[in-house]
Amino acid sequence: MDCTRRIPGFLLGAVEMRFLHLADAHLDRPFSGIQDMPDSMAKLCLKASQRAFDRAVALALENQVDAVLMVGDMFDTARRGVEASLFLRDRLKRLAESEIPTFLVHGNHDPLDASLSRVSWPSGVHVFPAEDVYQMALKGKDGIECHLYGISFASSLVTENLSTRFPKERTAEVMMGLIHANVGGRSGHQNYAPCKESHLHSKAIDYWALGHIHKREIFLEDRPKAAYPGMLQGAHIGELGEGGALLVDIGPTGPVQTEFVPLSEVVWHDVQVQIESLADVGELEDAVVQALNNTHPGPRIVRVIVTGRGPVHNELMLRVDQESLLEALRAAVLDLGECWIAKLVNETKPELDLEAFIKEETFTGELLRVAAQLNPGKDMPAQLSERLDVLYANPSFSRLVSPWTPWIGIGSLIWLKPWFWTDC
Repeated sequence: MDCTRRIPGFLLGAVEMRFLHLADAHLDRPFSGIQDMPDSMAKLCLKASQRAFDRAVALALENQVDAVLMVGDMFDTARRGVEASLFLRDRLKRLAESEIPTFLVHGNHDPLDASLSRVSWPSGVHVFPAEDVYQMALKGKDGIECHLYGISFASSLVTENLSTRFPKERTAEVMMGLIHANVGGRSGHQNYAPCKESHLHSKAIDYWALGHIHKREIFLEDRPKAAYPGMLQGAHIGELGEGGALLVDIGPTGPVQTEFVPLSEVVWHDVQVQIESLADVGELEDAVVQALNNTHPGPRIVRVIVTGRGPVHNELMLRVDQESLLEALRAAVLDLGECWIAKLVNETKPELDLEAFIKEETFTGELLRVAAQLNPGKDMPAQLSERLDVLYANPSFSRLVSPWTPWIGIGSLIWLKPWFWTDC
């Protein structure tokens, strides 16, 4: 696999350093739904996080980065798994043997607790302590002086704004900050080490290497630039899309350049299929297979969401029919390689014949006829008064409401309108 993304700046004469920034590898985290998968897919998922990390190591080696930044949650639990610990030690040793140092902070899933450590890290691996923000120095391949600042979690529950401890004054040509934190209260994750973008912006940091949020995001565009690389490998349907890492090019001056490199072994997808133009479940199966053909070509796990109105809705009303369709779809995609349909979500609705409803001498029919005639404008109350007089004459309607005044009538229609448009 050729992981080289761009010629390093020092080969082009530019004065800059290159880092690989990754976080949230969760190397010993279990995959969701693995017990239901075919053996080949289950085995793929069992090793997916490790294979994604292997790709990250290959990326660092082939790009000859100045350092690898690992920003928390390399493990999924405070008591690291033996296999995952040995795996990570061996990969970091490969980097160290190639004179690529690793700078590591611990997060809420893998807090820095010596009693729970399984291995000793090789030389070249630098772990930031938890007592306070610590400074580490690194000289780049082209002579740039870089100071890296970071702090690990001492426990799994850190509620302090750790960003306040980072320096406000410059100490080197390039300054990097490593912190596992929730910036701006981003949803979907616990609010550990909470801080605001303004806190990051007030410090003398050129690039904030962040961890904790599993969705990739780059913000504070430049000097400082801040980035979440996202998770390395998704483990459930809530972690859609490709995971990976960021290549970061930075010099004493000029913009900080970042490039996302996908590294996931298995990718989670949502696939939506509309039923409006489908006559039966046979056509639905064909539509799902076609939609899956257009997704990520590698190993993938999919949630199929069926939406819209049409006759197929009647064939999906029973849970047993949905389960049977799911099994049929799983069999139908066997020729697509490593593809597993984890779940079928039925969001379909029955067909509606609005023309028939409008012709009915019912409350719904009368309401639809009135709605079709309304022409909003400055004389809306008068129009409503005239039309609601006619509507109230209908026995089906008059039994539902008390005698109305124009303003009460307007409120009634405003309340009813969302109801009948939702159903129609």
